[in-house]
Amino acid sequence: MAGTERFLEKSGDVYSLALENRFTDSILTELRAKTMFVPGMFGAEDALPGQVIAEKTINYGKSHRFEWFGADYAAEEHTPGDEMIGQQFEFDKGTITVDPFIVKHFVTALEDYEISHYNPDSSISRAIGIGLAEELDDRAVLTCISAARTAALTKNGITIHPGGNLVSRVDASATSVDDTSTGPYTDDSTGSGNIDDDVAELAYKLDQDGVPDEGRYLVIHPWIRSLLRHETTQFNRDFTGSGGDRNMRMIGQWHGFNVLNPYKRMPTGLNTDKPSKYQVDCTVATGIPAALAFCGASTGQAAIGLVKAAEMRGYVEAQETKNTIFHKGQLMCGFGVLHPQCAGLIQITAA
Repeated sequence: MAGTERFLEKSGDVYSLALENRFTDSILTELRAKTMFVPGMFGAEDALPGQVIAEKTINYGKSHRFEWFGADYAAEEHTPGDEMIGQQFEFDKGTITVDPFIVKHFVTALEDYEISHYNPDSSISRAIGIGLAEELDDRAVLTCISAARTAALTKNGITIHPGGNLVSRVDASATSVDDTSTGPYTDDSTGSGNIDDDVAELAYKLDQDGVPDEGRYLVIHPWIRSLLRHETTQFNRDFTGSGGDRNMRMIGQWHGFNVLNPYKRMPTGLNTDKPSKYQVDCTVATGIPAALAFCGASTGQAAIGLVKAAEMRGYVEAQETKNTIFHKGQLMCGFGVLHPQCAGLIQITAA
């Protein structure tokens, strides 16, 4: 006598053949850190303010040339009868070069579309946008580090620019910013005091170079924000009064800097996976970045610039001879150093 048939059963699992429902009718994807320097997966509000990086669109050529100006700014008294023959000034040039196309691409099988109960296109497009935005973020950060490490430039005895601004916390045993066992930013009031001193010193160095107070932005490593919980007096009195909120993890202003959300992908290592002009040493031998300052853009002297030759372009094509669908996103641009004195870097170094 036949019993009750479990038609969804297979290999002892009575629900094995039941259709799986999708959670909230969406495809689960990996959560990514917000992009910082270009709009990313969260839209325009996800990027830094527009006045942080200078942008220039070019219609032809591979680079954008700009001029630096330096002069003897000292005024002098004039003796009647003496001829004024002109005081010294000098120009020098710099360039920002456009990089080859940056691309992100996927190929999917056409037959999968025919039998799938969901359409992957939105997830694929999202992944393309995230990939391009994160690559631009990486290049912007590495360019700012290069700007902060740029040496002063002189020509015929005239200072064209004084170079970038570095604050180096020496600790040869440190392996990362959040190395609380041997690093300088330990998880206590000593560690938070060290970074507070370093931010104050960076602000002072910018003052010495005449960088305007307005429009100073500081991008910090995530550990720095966590570390500042030890500065309860600062939060209650200073950070809260400048737009900060301890419960919302907002710092507000800090020694004149507008502190932005932490940057999860602060570079480490030698970055040899990047094109040569972005291969910046971020090991302790040269310096592990803990915080970056972008200043001067609101007054026309941005630390770094971005030259665009082609905006982001998306493309989808059914490849009939292969029975595949090709998805692509690309853009063509390049970062470069503009006014290095407006860039700042707090780093951990071996010496």
